[in-house]
Amino acid sequence: MAFFPEVVDELMVRSNRCCCLCHSYVGLHIEIHHIVPKAQGGTDDLDNGIPLCFECHAKVEAYNRDHPRGRKYQPAQLKRYRDGWFDMLSDGRVMVVDGHVTPVPAVHLQPASIRSIKPDSIAETSAVLASQIQNGDTENAGYIHDVFLGYRDDFIGPWVRKYFLPCFDWFLQDSIGRNPSIFIAKQGTPLSPILPSCQTALARSRCLVAIWSPSYFQSPWSMRECALMLHRMEQVEDEYPVSLIFPVVVSDGKYFPEFVRGIPQFDCRDFAIPASAFEKTVRYVAFHDNMREWVERVAATIRQAPPWRDAWLDEPVIAIPELAQLQCTLPTL
Repeated sequence: MAFFPEVVDELMVRSNRCCCLCHSYVGLHIEIHHIVPKAQGGTDDLDNGIPLCFECHAKVEAYNRDHPRGRKYQPAQLKRYRDGWFDMLSDGRVMVVDGHVTPVPAVHLQPASIRSIKPDSIAETSAVLASQIQNGDTENAGYIHDVFLGYRDDFIGPWVRKYFLPCFDWFLQDSIGRNPSIFIAKQGTPLSPILPSCQTALARSRCLVAIWSPSYFQSPWSMRECALMLHRMEQVEDEYPVSLIFPVVVSDGKYFPEFVRGIPQFDCRDFAIPASAFEKTVRYVAFHDNMREWVERVAATIRQAPPWRDAWLDEPVIAIPELAQLQCTLPTL
């Protein structure tokens, strides 16, 4: 008996039609291999299947116990290869674009997400600050990141990692003339903890880019990161009337809180399509064109960011004023 259609569909989608051993995109030339053969008691369920290209499938099947050469793929090994590949696709460490498997540049993963902060981030931060002081860079002293990117890792998460982030990084690098430092803070649940590392990163970032969806505003941390940047804008607006918040809107905003409605927004409702078919549509071209123009505004804020203040680091998030009390004047972009 073969795998059930729903099992095949799930494995095809999760593998993105790539072989779980060689990681090649093979499109139609892919098969589902029984990790434990049916003759040995293997089942037709999801856990016993691994997508393989024709060549790798032949290699897995070719081992001859009577004339052993090399090392046979063991069931536990195949499961680890499969799960590792699924994790790489799910986490956005690789992308499959137009039939090509492309690693995502490391800048997108550093210092990593709210659930996986780099253990050496404190040391790296200290090194950056020491370099700024040594070089007499008083304007930038205190800043570590150009952008703090916040979003909820739910339905929109794959689109952020696969389409928004690579495009944003590419255009921002071109606009500021160097590799940007982007701190990525994704939240898996509304009650994800507010980590000190994220508080520090936000305090040391020049601006906030937030992917606004209804679920984004269900998170207390997301509400507070917006409030923190609005509070900063209120402090510096007389000398530096620039927007420090750049929302990317992926829904109609019907249930967004009132205090954010006046902030200029990048409307991506027509572009926030997680499916791979998005890159083959005319909307994908329009997305690039709109992104290029919008990133110039982000780059302008990075270049004109107000001098960093020690108070931003010392002020705990819980001390931010109530959202309704923030009366910052929002500049027009």
